Amino acid sequence: MLERGRLCDAAMGHGLAPTWQSGIWVLPIDHILTGGPLNVLDWQVHGDNLGSDHSPVMAILTWSPEVGAHHGKRVPAPAVRP
Repeated sequence: MLERGRLCDAAMGHGLAPTWQSGIWVLPIDHILTGGPLNVLDWQVHGDNLGSDHSPVMAILTWSPEVGAHHGKRVPAPAVRP
């Protein structure tokens, strides 16, 4: 999905942080996907309990038409379909 959609997981480069816990299972199952001119400045999982069994995932994004979301790598612009 990431490759086909030319998307990047905002957590890339920030390590693995679990977003869901149930008994012995502790998994990073919640994601923020970016693409095109969106760049990830910061990404983190907050341990605050907001009434869900999932931890909140937050990212700080910037918009830059020059560089894509792939952490500084230039990516081709998506083809425009009529």
